[in-house]
Amino acid sequence: MAWVLREKIPRDRIGVLLGVKGTVKNKLENEASVQIRVDSSTGEVEIAPSENTEDASTVFNARNVVQAIARGFSPEKASALLSEDTLFESWDLRRDRGMTPNDIARLQGRIIGREGKMRRTIEELTGASISVYGDTVSIIGESPGFEVARQAIQMLLEGRQHSTAYRYLSRERRRLRKLELSLWEEKPELKERPEKAARPRARSRRGT
Repeated sequence: MAWVLREKIPRDRIGVLLGVKGTVKNKLENEASVQIRVDSSTGEVEIAPSENTEDASTVFNARNVVQAIARGFSPEKASALLSEDTLFESWDLRRDRGMTPNDIARLQGRIIGREGKMRRTIEELTGASISVYGDTVSIIGESPGFEVARQAIQMLLEGRQHSTAYRYLSRERRRLRKLELSLWEEKPELKERPEKAARPRARSRRGT
């Protein structure tokens, strides 16, 4: 292998990455044209281009899939990252923000909400997927919904009230709907106009 990307995933996510009889790993290797080696004892993962790799970006996309699985996403949701249009972001609350376990649990609880309402609302209004796993919070989605979901989570991490986040999400959802409608209503410039039916000529009447 000419060059290798390395990741380390939690041990309890190794089985998810491998799948039953290696099905998940094999599918990812085939779809991304990469080679993946997993050390089941340490969680070390190596990702390298295969002989059939034509675009090196697929190796980085495969690494994003591995990272997403490591952060609690299912292989089905994580595999969306093989598309260039799909975005991924993750916050490690302990490492990046220096929070205590109690602080992390409190903030993660705010993102999830009572009976999962907050997380469900963000996902439904933006089309993004959210994972709360270990000390992390992560999102997968496509623009522009991804940016809205990211901002909503950022607001909650900064201590903003649920009501503030709900208002922001509702406002942005209305904006996104208007944008979607405007795109649908745009007519192609080269669209042919239907021909107008010829009007029947009036018949002249002669007096008797």
